[in-house]
Amino acid sequence: MSTHIAAMNKTIKRTTLLCAFATLMACGGNGGGSGQEDENDNGSGNGLQICYGTKVVEAVLNLDAAVPVLYGTANTLSSQGNAVGVPQAGVSESIDNGYPQQSLDIAGITYTADAGAPASQTAAELSLLNGVTASAETRASIVASSYINRAGNLIILLNGTALNANNLLELANEINSSSALRNFNAELNAVSGNLEIMSATGENFRFQIQSTNDGDAIEVQGRESAASQVLEVDLNGDLNNSGALAAEGNAIVLGGEITLIYEQDISISNAQPATTGLFGPLSNVDTTFVNAFNPEDVTSYNWVTSLRIKDSLNTTHLLALYFVKQHYDAEDSLSMPNYWLMHVLVDAYDVGDPDTSLPPPENAQATRASYHVVFNEMGQLDETITEDILISNWVPRDDNGNPNGAQQPLNVIDGGTPILPYPPVSSNFVIDLQSSTQFASDFSVNGLNIRSCRELADD
Repeated sequence: MSTHIAAMNKTIKRTTLLCAFATLMACGGNGGGSGQEDENDNGSGNGLQICYGTKVVEAVLNLDAAVPVLYGTANTLSSQGNAVGVPQAGVSESIDNGYPQQSLDIAGITYTADAGAPASQTAAELSLLNGVTASAETRASIVASSYINRAGNLIILLNGTALNANNLLELANEINSSSALRNFNAELNAVSGNLEIMSATGENFRFQIQSTNDGDAIEVQGRESAASQVLEVDLNGDLNNSGALAAEGNAIVLGGEITLIYEQDISISNAQPATTGLFGPLSNVDTTFVNAFNPEDVTSYNWVTSLRIKDSLNTTHLLALYFVKQHYDAEDSLSMPNYWLMHVLVDAYDVGDPDTSLPPPENAQATRASYHVVFNEMGQLDETITEDILISNWVPRDDNGNPNGAQQPLNVIDGGTPILPYPPVSSNFVIDLQSSTQFASDFSVNGLNIRSCRELADD
């Protein structure tokens, strides 16, 4: 679970739930509408464009607060090689994160990470091994005391995205609102004033700067024990900071680290080189709780419910919502009570946006669509922590698994938002759990309203 779960503003217009029933199957209604879409009422004859397709699924569920967390134990190992978190500075075209090619023996298989590969790529490759799950993250700070932006003309390019802010607080807001940096989070350290930047997927950080003002500069800090690097705009051939690198044609690159979770009967050994790459000592192994989700394994989730939705061609598909209760330890600041992960599949296919930090072809493949769902101590949904649930990578398919010609998705990075336009431009839809609860009673579906595209015109 991420250290910070963004509190998101609720942008979905709510409507009264029109029917209550015990199972998420077809639900009829009189006078106002129905739980499932009426195939014959497509908006014709009332001045609206004829259209089909589910756009909002409003569900009132109860998640059983008394069920146990489904977990076992596994080994966990963090990559603590000497190269991790060390900023590298040099010519933009050639500088990388400084990680050498490195191999590991894992359960009798030798895995080799490419030189300079981002931690996100290495984690994705390691996760393909049986019994191994890898995650990655990257952290860096822009040091407040040496941030120089004299006239507000400093442009920082973070992984190619131009950011132009007057101060570090504005810079944090730009990073957090950038669709191109959607896997990034930035916040000011209240003590140091430094801008702390984190990538939850382990992408390389690449910093470059431009300015019309001589002497504008940034200092990038990785891990505390590593030397920082400084880029300075030098318009007159005379650097103000003798330890800086001239900004023109140069960049600072910093790589991420990896956490491996693997079954206890698996061994990891023989890192080559032993300490100078991404992986360091392999003896620092801890035990962790895991409840890895697998839709084909009924022991890996607490509850699943499904319902019918429609695409823009009025074809029916099966939406499945899986709920997995998460571990809570009062002494662990990274855990929280009453916390669930909801995983969403349509027709048994993943519908999460692609991870663009991965190399081709993985960077175009669907990921698992998983969402934080949190309740307060009164059993009500905590909307300040629970995420907006936007399904923005659903490709409607036919019985053979091929795209069926209906509207395609609009990923978040391409402009997809929970505010859905009319007429619709994509297969995107939202799931609204606002009135759902978590009480110590059976899992249940207590209400459902499925709104079609034509109903967006009423908003």
